[in-house]
Amino acid sequence: MKDTEVFDNEQTSEPRRSIVKPPVAYLARRMPPMPVPASVLVFGRDSQLVHTRSLILEKAGFHVRTAASLPDIHQLLSEPSMDVMLLCHSLSTAECDEALTMTQERWPQIQTISLISGSSGCNSQPTDSVLNASDGPAKLIQEVCKHIQYV
Repeated sequence: MKDTEVFDNEQTSEPRRSIVKPPVAYLARRMPPMPVPASVLVFGRDSQLVHTRSLILEKAGFHVRTAASLPDIHQLLSEPSMDVMLLCHSLSTAECDEALTMTQERWPQIQTISLISGSSGCNSQPTDSVLNASDGPAKLIQEVCKHIQYV
């Protein structure tokens, strides 16, 4: 989080510190209510990143499922539907390809977002969109919303 300096009046040189609220809370408040929460599958090998991204999306009102491996995705194929799959930049090209094949066969309507960081990320098969992993929580929520037509 970032501090900002706010001066109470011109006579004092002592700044008062206030905390700037993160954009996630603002964006989550501004989203229209979802009649049925959209489902998002977050797939990645880095458990901390997957957990953080899933918390951000849950806070925004999405129903989130996570997978750390291809067998995890295979178990989730019994779900009735999945709206969006987020492919984290920690995945290998082979994992991305297999995940895309499995999920698109089961859920043909699924939208896929590939997170990239430098030269890593899913780039051998086309996805519906590509997002830089360092773009931040607000951009992540905005991108997911775009794919489920809430924005």
